[in-house]
Amino acid sequence: MLANDKYNNEFDEEEYIPCLYLPCDTAGNKLVIYFHGNAEDIGLAFDLLTNFGEELKVHVLAVEYPGYGLYKTLPPDEMKMKEDCEAVYDYLTQVVGVRETDVILWGRSMGSGPTSYLSSIKQCHSVILMSAFMSIKEVAKDILGWAAFLTFTVSERFPNIERIQNAKCPVFVMHGLKD
Repeated sequence: MLANDKYNNEFDEEEYIPCLYLPCDTAGNKLVIYFHGNAEDIGLAFDLLTNFGEELKVHVLAVEYPGYGLYKTLPPDEMKMKEDCEAVYDYLTQVVGVRETDVILWGRSMGSGPTSYLSSIKQCHSVILMSAFMSIKEVAKDILGWAAFLTFTVSERFPNIERIQNAKCPVFVMHGLKD
């Protein structure tokens, strides 16, 4: 899939976004776009996503991030993650023909960042947030505890709590009690 150049037919290895598509033979029109956690890549999520798709009868597309898995052409970068998730979403809805009302966004942990971002600017069917965080600064505060005053050195990359308020669809949040 091309990240830039608005979906022409040329392929440049430097410009692709690795994705894992898991179609479900018994599914309807719903497509789940999955954004994985930090200690994961789309390959590690394969079993989870296969079972999820089959059980819920949905198609699943997992998106890789710069610096993870097969996407080694660029270092990890929040702005590029946002660009890529938007490019994948737009490709699916504008080129492939998936209706926005058939798109379910699912973000796990760090994946709650791109999911919250997309849900604040797009009109999808619904959002699933799994082990999401409110913001990177809040995570730093929780980890640092007594040294929370140092969080001014942590830049805010994913203000999820602000972005998710702009979602125009149902949002389901699930989180472990000991996480």
